Formats: sequence, C-alpha cells, structure tokens
Amino acid sequence: MGEVRKTHVLSPHNIISSPNTATLLLVGAEGMGKHKFASSIISQKTSFSLQIRTARRLPLPVDTEDTRPNIDYIVFIIDLTNRASISSMEASLKTLDCEYFLGRCCCIVHNANNTNLHGADIKNITGLCDAYHMPMLCAGFDEDKELKSISQKVLSLLQVACGARKWISPMIIEATRQSFTFQETL
Repeated sequence: MGEVRKTHVLSPHNIISSPNTATLLLVGAEGMGKHKFASSIISQKTSFSLQIRTARRLPLPVDTEDTRPNIDYIVFIIDLTNRASISSMEASLKTLDCEYFLGRCCCIVHNANNTNLHGADIKNITGLCDAYHMPMLCAGFDEDKELKSISQKVLSLLQVACGARKWISPMIIEATRQSFTFQETL
C-alpha cells in the first residue's frame, strides 16, 4: 500500500487565547511590504494587545507549535505581478481548518492598479476568494493614505474575529457577505 502523508492543518483554536490579545498572521511572498503593512496596523489604536506574525506560506513549522499563540485572523497578500504568489496562496489555503473560512481570513490583492504589469488574471483570484468565502480587498502599500485605510479595514475584521466587538461575530459578517460570482439572467 502507498504511504499516507500527514498534512498539518492550522486551526484557530489550537491554543487558548490570552484575554484582550489578538494575533494576526500575514502570509505572502518576500518583498511585498508585509512588514510595512504590519507597522501600519500596529500604529492604529486598539482596545486590546495586538501581535502580528508573518509567514511566506502555510503550513507553519510544526516545531514552533508549542510556543505559537492562537492565530485569530489570517491575511493572504497576493501580488498580481507575481504569478507564484497565487499558487502559493492556493497551496496554503489547503492547510487551513475550515473554521478560518467563516470570517477569520481575507485576501489583499497588491498591485491591482497596474493592469499592464499583471502576471495573473484577477478573475482567478476572485474565483478563489469566492470558493473559500474570503473577502477580497485591493490595496497598494506604497501610499501612506491607502496603507492606513487598508490597515483600518483589516484591523476591523480582526476585532470581529477575536471577539473585541460586542454583538458582532464572524458568522454574522459571513452571512451578510455578497458573492463575487455573477450569474447570467435568462
């Protein structure tokens, strides 16, 4: 018989969260501005302690599982000028527990404005986001105003995911989300 390969699945509740603490994981290739984006998010005022981790891809190393905090929200950053970032995201999505797709992850499309530099079709990304029920945000990290705006949006989604917003849950956000697919009318 063939050997069964065990894949490590990242679950949002592997470890009990510390009170008033949220952990955000930014997943994307090197050189896309993850650290600049993380600094922008940290500079925002919050009512809770915020930790930000970065990774190039998932799954995360198993040897750090004991010391890793509970990850409340995951942001996949895709560069439209880099075709490899899309395939990396596709592979990473397969290693997530299905609970993350209920309002605990999103996709940020970087360099969406530079249509002449696109190495991938935006329809592939919207299809992927729709298939996994993930919100898709388009942003650039070059301008401070745009960086601050996207940081506030992600921080708002994180607040809902970690329970810092009263009366709002990831399930409510998911229930009100619109689909990216368009159906032809007869």
